[in-house]
Amino acid sequence: MTGYTEVARGTLNAARISPRDVLVPAILANAAVVMAHNHPSGAASASIADHAVTAAMRGAARILGLRLADHLIVTPTDHYSFAFRRGLDPDSPEGR
Repeated sequence: MTGYTEVARGTLNAARISPRDVLVPAILANAAVVMAHNHPSGAASASIADHAVTAAMRGAARILGLRLADHLIVTPTDHYSFAFRRGLDPDSPEGR
């Protein structure tokens, strides 16, 4: 990891982000992207919205020649990694 950028602070149950918010810092750093956010509920599982955001970011990153290396969901006691559980490789069946 070469650095990090906070792109949004959410409310109790949501945060608004756009691909531009996430990808501009990655372009400037010429780096792959690892997104991370917390689930205050303590449930380390991906919601439908988490899946949608991951797919949108992966597609936008691909257009710009960047790689979405992972999207992490963290809780005080657990975590969920899209790269580990779902695959983010666009050539793998799980990553599509």
